[in-house]
Amino acid sequence: MEWLTEDAFVPMVTGIAMFIVFVAMAVYSGERRVFLVAGGIALVTIAIVLCEAAIVTDKEEITEEVYQLAFHVQRNDLNSVLEKVDPNDESVSDKIKQEMPRYDFDTCRLMGITDFVKTGEYTAEVEFTVGVQVRVNQMPETLSGQRRVRLFYKRNPFGKWKVVDYYHSDPRSSIDL
Repeated sequence: MEWLTEDAFVPMVTGIAMFIVFVAMAVYSGERRVFLVAGGIALVTIAIVLCEAAIVTDKEEITEEVYQLAFHVQRNDLNSVLEKVDPNDESVSDKIKQEMPRYDFDTCRLMGITDFVKTGEYTAEVEFTVGVQVRVNQMPETLSGQRRVRLFYKRNPFGKWKVVDYYHSDPRSSIDL
């Protein structure tokens, strides 16, 4: 049933269509009970939409984390990026501390999530493409391009998703960089 909590569009459209049909039937037949059924359908549809809005799935949480991470990368905010990393995994933090200062990002725009896999109850992977404009090693010219990024997440004991590994590559090649 995760499809229901991810997107209530189908149940909402179905509920609205059923409501319209039952209202038309009630008007045509003059039966008060059919109006009550239409009202019940409207209430159930509203309840489904409210439940969908109230429930935040792991996929939605991680998607929000990815957008925040892209925002921090664009701002060249190393400390905020490191806050998204599992503090127990120093190798990832060291990798980011070594790599990020080489770049000065003007733009880091998420172009779309291409893959999301929940690999376990407390682990997940997400792959996405970003469009970047960046200066490398304090070079004067700005380079534009795309990067395919794969993040590996683990839920910590406080329920927060943290990055435990990552890699990025040119989306036009299958070679990891």
